[in-house]
This record gives sequence, C-alpha cells and structure tokens, in this order.
Amino acid sequence: MTKKQNNEIQKVKAEILKEAKRVLEANWIEIDKDHGFTRPARGLYPFQWNWDAGLIAFGYIHYKIEKAVKELRALFKGQWENGFLPHILFHTEDDSYFPNHDFWGSQEASKYASKEVKTSGITQPPVAALAVWHIYEVLKERDENRAIDILKEFYPKLLANHKYFHDKRDIEGWGLITIYHPWESGFDNSPRWDAAMDRLKPENLPAFERKDILLINPKYRPTNAEYDKYIHMVLELKARGYDDAKIYDDYPFKIKDKVISSILYMADQELLKIAEVLGEDKKEINEWLTICKHGFLNKLWDEQDKMFYDWDLITNEPIKVQTAAGVMPIITGVLTGEQLKGMEEHLDRSNFCGQKNCAISLVPSVGVEDKLFDSEKYWRGPVWVNVNWFLWKGLLRLGMKERAQHLSTHILKVVDKNGFWEYYSPLTGKGMGGKDFSWSAALTIDLLGGDVM
Repeated sequence: MTKKQNNEIQKVKAEILKEAKRVLEANWIEIDKDHGFTRPARGLYPFQWNWDAGLIAFGYIHYKIEKAVKELRALFKGQWENGFLPHILFHTEDDSYFPNHDFWGSQEASKYASKEVKTSGITQPPVAALAVWHIYEVLKERDENRAIDILKEFYPKLLANHKYFHDKRDIEGWGLITIYHPWESGFDNSPRWDAAMDRLKPENLPAFERKDILLINPKYRPTNAEYDKYIHMVLELKARGYDDAKIYDDYPFKIKDKVISSILYMADQELLKIAEVLGEDKKEINEWLTICKHGFLNKLWDEQDKMFYDWDLITNEPIKVQTAAGVMPIITGVLTGEQLKGMEEHLDRSNFCGQKNCAISLVPSVGVEDKLFDSEKYWRGPVWVNVNWFLWKGLLRLGMKERAQHLSTHILKVVDKNGFWEYYSPLTGKGMGGKDFSWSAALTIDLLGGDVM
C-alpha cells in the first residue's frame, strides 16, 4: 500500500468516526451529573435498553470514558433486588413507545422490582461485564486507581446479575440460560421462535396501539399477529408476578437460548478477570464456566448438521432452525476443533454471504438461501452490526485474525456507504429500521479502535 492510499483510508476512517460520534451525542440523554443514557434511536426507541447500553458503552470508552460509566450506572439503577436486570429502563416519560412502563407494571407485580426506576419485566443478553472490563483495560494505563474503583463499583452488581441468570434461569443445571420471551433473546422475531410461538393462542387481549409501525414501514417490523403474541406473553408473565418459580411451573414459552448463553459465558470470563484483580473469591464463577462449557459441548451441538441449536424445554427437543445465532457460540472460545471447523464451514457458504454473493459480505440474521429468509424483515434476514461485531470479537480471541479483519472491513464499508442504521439488507445494502442507530455507531468506533483516535 502506498503512502497516498494509506492516507486516503485514514481519512475515510476519520470521517466514519466523526459521524459515529455525532450519532451518539445526538442520542445522549443526561439524567444528572452521575447518570445518563443513550437512546437506541430517536422516536422508535426513546428509553434505555439493557444490551444496547452495554454495547453503546464500547463506543464511549474510546473517547468519553466517563459517559460509558454514566451509561452503566443508569442501567444498574434499574436492577431488581434479586439481581435481575430488566431489558428496558424508563428513566424519562415518552408516549412514542408501546408497551410503556404502565403496561409492564413491574413495581406493582413484583416485590423485587426497582424502586428507583420503572422497568420492564423481562431481561436481555448480559453485556455489561464486557463493557466494565473494557473500561478497566483502557483506563488502567493512565489512571489505575480510578480503573480499580470502577471495578469495585460494578463488581457486586454484575455478580448479582450473573448469579440471577445461573440460579433462576437454569433450574436444569445445564449451564445454559432459559428465556421466557423472544424479546429476551434480542433476536425478537427470529424463525428460531416460530414453532414455540405457534403454540400461543392469545384471546381477549386489551386494546393497544403499536407505535413502532407509525414510525417505521410495517414491512420492516414484526407482524401484528406476532405482536399480539408478544403482548399476550407480557400479560402472562405479569400475572405470575415476574416470579421465576411460577413461570417455570406452567408458562408455555421456555427455551434454552444459545445466544444469551454464549454472551453470558463471555461475560462470566470477564467477571472472573474482575474478581482476580479485586482479589475476590472465584470459585462460584469458575463453576459457572465449567458447567456452561459442558452444556454447549453436550446439549446444543448437532453432530450431523454441524450446528448449535436452541432447546425447547416444553417439547424437550432441539429447535432445528439454522440462523446466524447458530454460529454465535464462536464467541465463547470453548468449541472443539471439530465444532469450530463446522462453524467456519457455515461462514464460508453462500447462504451466509461467504462467497461474494451478497451486497454486504457480512453474516445475515437468516441465511439468504433459506426458505424463511426475508431481506427486509427485522431478524428474519437483515444484517445486524452487533451480530457481526460479536463474531469479530470472538474470532480475534481465537487468533483468527484474517476472518476477523474481513468482518471489520465490511462493517466499515457498509456504514461508510449507507450510514448508521439498525439493520441492512444483505442483498442491496439498504439501511432499514431505526436511523442513526446508536449501537451501530458505537460498535463501529470500537472496531476503529486506536487507529484514528
């Protein structure tokens, strides 16, 4: 590469960085001097979302580290007494989103609910420990005492959250996490949930108005039939007081989710590092990691298909639907050589845009050759930056730098050409969903790393 070519590349990266920062700053909401949050997208998502907050923190860490800390502080203001961390925190009032805090009614339904912040009654993938450890790694070089203070501040909260997952969402002792709602997975309307959702027959639902399709073209969003079932599930969970024991007893949607389990394993690894720095007892965390590794290798792996599948606890069988979620266990770093080879084979296939057959050479949420693929429908086909960022992280940890570089290069290409959208069509590259989407911007900043800072 010539010096001129390198200068051009750095110029493009600098412009991407500038625009990514603009997106985050425009979506920042100040609460007080110690707390603030970043809405995922203006209008469509006006509150603080759990895994969004953790992912968004990765962007701030590179240029405004105290904002990353304030973001996570705001998130943990909504932590429940039992360690549970809700998927939405309603720090502000806004009538542009449904279901709002009054519909969830968590403070009335659960004795454990946060008294400080009104919240939803379900959770999301636990990203916060990843962000806290990254804050420490970046900050310790210039202020180690401050970095350790941040670990001390968040460690008890993180430990309580992870303990909630392992104690309350893994009654079976598989080391794998059970979800109660598709929204908990983060992959809301993924085909992974179709069969389980077909069991639900909502009746006598209260009248409600969807706000998302007033702001976004309905063809990009879950259907009304799906939304009826989402709301039905919320009402069923609320009727059980968001109580895990009552939910496990007779609730119709209980699935061992490989993605939330993969992210929790990754987060447990970071929690272990935090415990080591602080001199805390590591026995329980090590036990979690051991049991979870066994679960991945023995419960979710399908030898014939060379794929990881979710497990439906109601039917007691795997959910044999192949999506991007099936390769997410790469991020755990615990796969056998055979399993990793299987993951690579899937990534290289045209179905996952591995043969230059897509406008975007990134992993789509559903394979483009799959009969269920829809290039514009939310988690049923579009490319998501966060999925590919997680895979990038996982591949780097495995030392697979060339594969990781491929993903980072193509994420930068798509945001440079199309801007920071919630998701993108793998066939055309068109951005869809929320515009100026915060985690797309934040994770791009993390991809750029120290290159142009």
